[in-house]
Amino acid sequence: MTQLLFLSYSRKDNQFVDHLVAQLQQQGFNVWLDRSSIQSGEQWRKSIVEGINACDWFIIVLSPNSVESENVAKELTLADDQRKRKIPIIIQQCNIPAAMAYQLAGLQHVDFTVEPYQNAMTRLVTALQSSQQSAPPQGTPQAPPRQTQSMPAVPETQQFQPTFSPVGTWQVHVSFPFPYTQFMASYGQNIFLPNGQYSGNLMTQQGTIAMQGVWSMSGSQITIQMNYTMSNMPYQTFSQITLLTVTGASPYGFTAVSGQGQNLVYQRIG
Repeated sequence: MTQLLFLSYSRKDNQFVDHLVAQLQQQGFNVWLDRSSIQSGEQWRKSIVEGINACDWFIIVLSPNSVESENVAKELTLADDQRKRKIPIIIQQCNIPAAMAYQLAGLQHVDFTVEPYQNAMTRLVTALQSSQQSAPPQGTPQAPPRQTQSMPAVPETQQFQPTFSPVGTWQVHVSFPFPYTQFMASYGQNIFLPNGQYSGNLMTQQGTIAMQGVWSMSGSQITIQMNYTMSNMPYQTFSQITLLTVTGASPYGFTAVSGQGQNLVYQRIG
């Protein structure tokens, strides 16, 4: 059965969205778009609610335009209330409002700003197709997205192996353990290059953090020396040394604990 995708976006990003919709339709997806899916004479708000209720996936296009849109924020809240499967896609780096950051925390995302367009598009289509066979019937309650879409943890029985290397591109989810709240969660991408170079970004409630530096590994401990900037303080650069202790690893991902008590889950994407 063809999956219905609801696209939440700012009309200021029409050029990107039109190209995205065309490619998704070529892949066989049915895309609900407010410009084309609302028939003449229908009430706009009612149609939005019906579109979200009927969709299999809710895709939110993140940009400086969309994060300032009240309509996009309302659509995200409706999708969250309906426990719809969600995928955020980033088309421009932007400062995510606190409410959106909480609703999107822990979700698998696709960042069109850190990899070639076609690579990102392939990852998006793969993510959408991966659950096509197991999609729940229409009207069946779905599990909370922050549980089903968060990056999978490495099984506890699979202990760290000395031969493990973090070289690669990883999607990362960062959270604090109880009694800290989920409001502290963030997600992004980390790249560990074979020559010891490190780069990454994290989306937090306070905005996007961009990181550059070097890494090294001894035993189960990864040391990252970095400089980073925050989108809400773009003219100031901060320095930090982060120590990660790897607690589990597999070919597909690894888990770690930072010196500050953060729990990190890495999923390989490259």
